[in-house]
Amino acid sequence: MTKRRKIVGAVAIIVVALLFFALFFTWESATLTRTVLAALSGPDLQIEAAAVKMSALRGVELRQVQVRGKLEGGVFDLAAEELRLSHRFWRLLAGELAIDEIVAKKPVAAIVWDAPAPPPKKGGKNPVPPPAPVEPEPAAEEGGLILAMSVRRLALEDATFSMKEAGLEDEMVRFEGLDFELGDLVVDPARGSILAGLSAKGSLEADTFYGSGVAATGVDGRLSLGDSKLTITELSLPIDFGIIEIPQIELDLGRDPYYFSLAGGGDPLLTAKLLGAASGFGNGRLAFQIDGDGSPKGGPRGQGSLAVEAGKLGDMPLLAGLEMLLAGTELVGRPYSPFTVNFKLDDGDNLTLAPFAIEAGNLRLAAYGKVDLEGPLDLHLEISLPRQDVAVKEIPAEVLEALTDVDGRVKLPILIAGTIEKPAVRFDTRAWAGIAGRRLVAEGLKRLFGS
Repeated sequence: MTKRRKIVGAVAIIVVALLFFALFFTWESATLTRTVLAALSGPDLQIEAAAVKMSALRGVELRQVQVRGKLEGGVFDLAAEELRLSHRFWRLLAGELAIDEIVAKKPVAAIVWDAPAPPPKKGGKNPVPPPAPVEPEPAAEEGGLILAMSVRRLALEDATFSMKEAGLEDEMVRFEGLDFELGDLVVDPARGSILAGLSAKGSLEADTFYGSGVAATGVDGRLSLGDSKLTITELSLPIDFGIIEIPQIELDLGRDPYYFSLAGGGDPLLTAKLLGAASGFGNGRLAFQIDGDGSPKGGPRGQGSLAVEAGKLGDMPLLAGLEMLLAGTELVGRPYSPFTVNFKLDDGDNLTLAPFAIEAGNLRLAAYGKVDLEGPLDLHLEISLPRQDVAVKEIPAEVLEALTDVDGRVKLPILIAGTIEKPAVRFDTRAWAGIAGRRLVAEGLKRLFGS
């Protein structure tokens, strides 16, 4: 009996030692690296790594990782020093690499969309490029281990992510300090591509965001993937003049070219900062709807409005230019009534302002025109003042009289070019004759009909 107990005890010690070894030992070999990378890769996803380590407790760790995937109309690239896969070791016995989570630390990721196809040439057709050669898939090694894979969670920690179009230097969007997480991850291979068969839900937080001339800090939002669509909801973009809230952004990656749409706004916003003024103006309320696609003239395009509360006209270059033109007429600091500017957005940079008016005491400023967010202004203004308040040396007295309406107010048409920072302000002398002519006709009709 004593001898048997010793044998059982020795066997137990050996079993415990083997279990300890299995739990804490780390496997690393060229064969293991090839096996794991083959399990993770697929027709539309290639993963390379300098080395792969596997342990029962720590899971799988990949060093110096390069990931490249095909999307509908583009490619996805990711480079990371370390990619960690926490798995359920016992599922390996059933031939399944069951991943609880995939975590990439400080990765640099990017999506590059294909450049839009050029329009057909007049009188002919664009030549059809030859089909790309199909590379045969490497044959599986005889006796090799084939692993099925499932993933519960995917996360990027402190990542840098950008999106751009092939052939263009400027990025569409860029996130820095991004924490990105996807859960409930399901891949349906029957849907064809990885993108079409992928569904997931998650969240994103970022230190900074850059896109379409907007820079934001402390970004936060929810997201979901499904049916080749990326949907971001509850997106908050704190920028220097307020917080822009976007209830939903939808990016349809299954369309060629891709399509996106969003709507949102901000309230309250610091109108002075929004208009580049050093002071003045009441708070603003912004609302917009934007969509676009990946075609050569795909936008962004949309419309919106900016409603400004009552306040005082602020210190800004445009008003300073008007004051120089209207010597002796002070604009900055004048109280004004609330006003609203409706606008349209074309090609991402061009704002078309619908006619609007600002009432500031006995002064009325009406305007319309175009604002290129990255270039020149093309604005048409009309300032209306009582005749006794206008004394402009550049305008002869007889011209002022001709520009004076029946109500005793002078209406001065003005053109504004240049930029928002350095506007070029001048009188629209070509419009003077038309205004004077309309005034004379109106006065003649009044005398004729006695009204």
